[in-house]
Amino acid sequence: MAYLGLCPAFISVLLFLTSSAVSTSVGSVRGKYAGRGEEAPQIDLGRPRDLLQTEGGRLRSWSEDIEAIRNSHIGVAELELEEDGLLVPQYSDAEKIAFVLEGSGVMGANIPYAPNEYHRTFVREVQSGDVVTLPKGTVYWWYNNRNDRLRVLFAGDTSLGVNPGRFHQFGLAGARETNFGSLLHGFSQGTLADAWGVEKERIRSLLDQQNDAGIVKCKQKITFPDIYEEARHQRRHQREEERGSRHGRRQREDEDVEETMNEIMYDEAFSASRDRPASSFYFEELKYSTRNEYPDVYVKNGGTFTQVSSQKLPSLRQVGFSVVKVSLDQNALEAPSFVRNANQLIYITQGGGRIQVTSGDGESVFDEDVQEGTVLVIPKFFPSLKLAGENGLEYVCLLSSHR
Repeated sequence: MAYLGLCPAFISVLLFLTSSAVSTSVGSVRGKYAGRGEEAPQIDLGRPRDLLQTEGGRLRSWSEDIEAIRNSHIGVAELELEEDGLLVPQYSDAEKIAFVLEGSGVMGANIPYAPNEYHRTFVREVQSGDVVTLPKGTVYWWYNNRNDRLRVLFAGDTSLGVNPGRFHQFGLAGARETNFGSLLHGFSQGTLADAWGVEKERIRSLLDQQNDAGIVKCKQKITFPDIYEEARHQRRHQREEERGSRHGRRQREDEDVEETMNEIMYDEAFSASRDRPASSFYFEELKYSTRNEYPDVYVKNGGTFTQVSSQKLPSLRQVGFSVVKVSLDQNALEAPSFVRNANQLIYITQGGGRIQVTSGDGESVFDEDVQEGTVLVIPKFFPSLKLAGENGLEYVCLLSSHR
């Protein structure tokens, strides 16, 4: 057997064993704690409900009526975009984190509190395994420019939102709909015309041209300028701002040499797909890619463990989340462990197996088989173990702490 150490947030260790050394009980746990008369916490969130479905894709969420979601104040949703599907620009009332489950595409964000336009606009290519932060009030959109489906998991802190446990999206485009319509339809056309200094007829024409809401199917491909070149342009502009009123030919030459060297290192950072900001004067990065990254921990015949915390992606500090990605080999076991400072939202991304969760007094509160698509919420301090099946077990864990 082998022992695998974890980050400080995990008190225990991961223990990977082969199938010959593992036995586990069978049967699900429901009902009340033995001897306590209290209802066991709901760990499995069940199936999500459709909020919106169009030709371009669909948006699903897990209900805020589920006790685990209501108590933890964590909203959970999943976005699916078909080819040329576009989630129209919107903002949310919650600090959000997104994890790309499947496919690839492009996402954009507009950060209202950024110091200037070069920091305010954010466009990135995304792919399976990417982590994206979406601070509260950030306007964002997602677009699938590929042939395969794009699936994204969202989680967020809704404690200070309109309804704890539920995201509220505020669409900036779209037709007049009961749900997911543009917020502009709530204002009178005359007031909008006065606010923007245009004719009322122009406002009417603008709103009447909005045919769909929430998710649309684009009639033709949306093309984007070179994303990496745009990032370089952002950096050059920032350097010019920092130079300000400096004078002197020699000083300018020295700075140009320094800028060239930084340009080389910056290009290397992008080509490695690590997406780590080399310095704070570039911009605050909202994306981190785990796809081509070496795992933080590897155990032969056991599995891998990769964590994305605020040390790797500083913008996680603002949204208050971090991500752990675990891959267990066939019949491998992750030994009992608990998290002291965060609730765990677990999404099974591939394979299957069995997960057990116990309470603080040793009562079993969950003991069931899991498969791809299963979503669990494990409260802080509740120990759990995971046993992979014949096809292994892979899951992503979103934790309500940036550490």
